[in-house]
Amino acid sequence: MIIIIMIWTEKDFHKIKARDPEVFSKLYKEYKTNIYNYIIIKVNGNKDIADDILSDTFHSAFISAPKLKNINKLSSWLFQIAN
Repeated sequence: MIIIIMIWTEKDFHKIKARDPEVFSKLYKEYKTNIYNYIIIKVNGNKDIADDILSDTFHSAFISAPKLKNINKLSSWLFQIAN
């Protein structure tokens, strides 16, 4: 198994806040599995609901990105939205 850890820079953070599609794609790739696994537990294994919530989570993140205040809280921010 290969584990790739994304290092988020201040430049990336500002691009996330500016809703840059390329950086959001990286954000999605980095966190989708962990967020999905969290959601699937919350919905008792219902994959259809989990897929919808995952989509809604990243859509909401995209909409609220300009309000993001701290680069060190990207995963917490996404988990909070998913919850």
